[in-house]
Amino acid sequence: MTMLWEGLWLRPVRWLVLTLWMILFIIVLVQPEGRPLIPTGIPPGPQSLERDLFFTALHLIGFGTTTALWAWALGGHLAWHPAVITAVMVALLLSLWTEWAQSFTPDRHPQVSDLIANAAGALLVYAVLRYQHRPLR
Repeated sequence: MTMLWEGLWLRPVRWLVLTLWMILFIIVLVQPEGRPLIPTGIPPGPQSLERDLFFTALHLIGFGTTTALWAWALGGHLAWHPAVITAVMVALLLSLWTEWAQSFTPDRHPQVSDLIANAAGALLVYAVLRYQHRPLR
């Protein structure tokens, strides 16, 4: 009975956390750099290797978190593997959509390197989750 009760109240919490993250993340991804709605704390500056590596790390973390949260939310409804595969697909579609949306945002533009970093973040979380759920021999 306790497990059932925990599962019933946890499902809406999972979706609430995911929804709040998605709203925040999408705003941050498509907002203009010059006048952001949500300040990121990243000072404006010329393109450099250090700045590119920092942005790449943020993309890995952001899309990794997105994949993990989708897998967590879907895990209350689907078996483990379909939940994780769906989470990766949602993250990849979000990546494509936000890069496309940046083409309409002042002082932003889509970049293939961002798409690669986004996919890497999603696939890294998939690999970690798959490793954690490997069958024992």
